Amino acid sequence: MKTEAQIQRELVSYIRSAYPNTWLIANPQSRKKKAVHLRKLDVREGFESKQPDIIINRVVTFKGKVYLGILLELKKDKTRIYKKDGSFSSTSIKGQFDYMENHGSNYFKYFGVGYDMAKEIIDDFFSLKDFELNEK
Repeated sequence: MKTEAQIQRELVSYIRSAYPNTWLIANPQSRKKKAVHLRKLDVREGFESKQPDIIINRVVTFKGKVYLGILLELKKDKTRIYKKDGSFSSTSIKGQFDYMENHGSNYFKYFGVGYDMAKEIIDDFFSLKDFELNEK
């Protein structure tokens, strides 16, 4: 099973190849596993712990609303975002959701579980296909 960092590297490569003029921000991965001085460097450089893994800035109008791009939080295959009762499966996922909600009012916001789902979200975004991948 691929790690989130592997998924991110593959997606960044795919986006740069398939959509070469895209303004893309890829958040450093696995901050918890990094040495303390590297985590501090990330913070000094402007990254926050719950910041989405991939941010694509591309202004689009969809269903009459202007969006500035997409916020995409990556997860390994088979990661559950929601419990059966509809609540988030972990406090970490809830925190990431809250971050995206609070900081991205004019962005599409998604959890991409595995490479294939994340790629589909990105392709749908670029084709402006109507999609609802994160319904409970």
